[in-house]
Amino acid sequence: MATQAVTQSSYDQVPYPSLPIRSTHPDHIASIAAMFGMAPASPDACRVLEIGCADGANLIPMAASLPNSQFIGVDLSAAQVALGQRVIDQLSLKNVTLRQLNVMDFGAEYGVFDYIIVYGVYSWAPHEVQDKILDICSQQLAPNGVAFISYNTYPGWHMRGAVRNMLWYHTRQFEDVQTRITQARALLHFLAEAAPKIGKDADQQAYSIALDSEEKRIAKQSDSYMLHEHLEEYNEPLYFYQFAERIEKHDLQYVAEVEISSMTPDVLPKDVAQTIGRLGSSVVATEQYLDFVRNRMFRQSLLCHKGIALERTWGIDLLHKMHIASPLKPLSEKPSILSPLNERFRGPTGTVVSSSNPLNKAAIIYLSKIWPNAVKFDQLLREARDRSQSVASVEADAQMLGDTLLKSLVVDLIELHLYQPRFVIEISERPLASVIARWQATYEERVTNQRHEAIEVDGLMRAVLNYLDGQHDRAEIVRLLADILTQELEPESKDGKTLEQVLEAELHDIARAALLVA
Repeated sequence: MATQAVTQSSYDQVPYPSLPIRSTHPDHIASIAAMFGMAPASPDACRVLEIGCADGANLIPMAASLPNSQFIGVDLSAAQVALGQRVIDQLSLKNVTLRQLNVMDFGAEYGVFDYIIVYGVYSWAPHEVQDKILDICSQQLAPNGVAFISYNTYPGWHMRGAVRNMLWYHTRQFEDVQTRITQARALLHFLAEAAPKIGKDADQQAYSIALDSEEKRIAKQSDSYMLHEHLEEYNEPLYFYQFAERIEKHDLQYVAEVEISSMTPDVLPKDVAQTIGRLGSSVVATEQYLDFVRNRMFRQSLLCHKGIALERTWGIDLLHKMHIASPLKPLSEKPSILSPLNERFRGPTGTVVSSSNPLNKAAIIYLSKIWPNAVKFDQLLREARDRSQSVASVEADAQMLGDTLLKSLVVDLIELHLYQPRFVIEISERPLASVIARWQATYEERVTNQRHEAIEVDGLMRAVLNYLDGQHDRAEIVRLLADILTQELEPESKDGKTLEQVLEAELHDIARAALLVA
């Protein structure tokens, strides 16, 4: 197929940067699926397929952290697959395989999968490939399996799509890839500069603002993003209801988005939420009206077989099944639990919440101390009751804390995990970092942690990670890294810090970044 050949060539010439995508990890998918009443396979013993795996930067860290599970990735680009396979060989991983393959040739011989991941592929493929992807999800997804598909959506992509069409029209005359990218950037800059000079009416002003915003956004993006997002032949956004109709034809149904907060009208102004509630006669309708209000551009949807009964209302019984974590941090250095005054807590995106309730304050403070670890609800309740010196009944406190956690869940201020992620925050005498983090620290400026997140690492952290192999104790690491530790010490020498203290602080940061394993 000529189009497939062109696409393969473009990805070989300008590979798309591949990163770990936390929302695609089996733990995250399983946790969301369990929240909606499913019984997904354990991430510790599952089969995972990634369609469009590129160089395996998403799949390989999963395989390294889940040695009892099996992973297969397929991609059209031979160059990217070869790059990823070299990494697999260097890490001696036996549970992951990458194959250069046209997805149209993917067949039943590959077996059944508990999780199928399709990130950054569906909207960028011709219709026959889109249909094949859904066919694979329908035919080769395990009975309780979950598929993840990301795709561009309307109405948000209408303006972005107009820009893409203009860039594609202008650059179609050029054969050289780099020339196309350069010309696309030049045209977009010209349009953004020209639009404000043409007219003063409201429509022209809105157009000018949109072009300026898009030009500034794309200026920050890589050449590979420009090429594959805006200059490839295919990029077909669609409305959510259209996607829902397509999956239904393959006997699949919509489960949820990987961002729970995007699914609830409750985070919107009250009058807006009430209107959407009236308009949303079904799950699909509610989601579509939410997209209309939010001008949504991109979705990451979970799917399952049509016959599975899903649960879309939550109670405290859900919390008893899960491990709970929260990234909230108290703004006060010494937050008070017993005081009736409000304590304020900040989330990772800057959201600030407050509480004067001792039980809730105690729970949040405890979760902040153990972050990024997660804890079962019963243990969290015990800790909160003890720290708040509660005299209420266990049942009353469970209800109060449960209500608070469920409200926090829909605004992304707590996480629920069906399975406890594999990392430790306690620093042993001979610390051990994950094999993937140690390997990446040798070659790259980002490493993948055990939460499947890309972590930026500076020179000191990279150096320390290389010695966290479980064989070196603190004294050996200080001796081996004395020079680089001294460089780190010099700006703060007046504080009287020792090399040992500098190392200890770095180990603390590494542990809190979920890079250590038992």
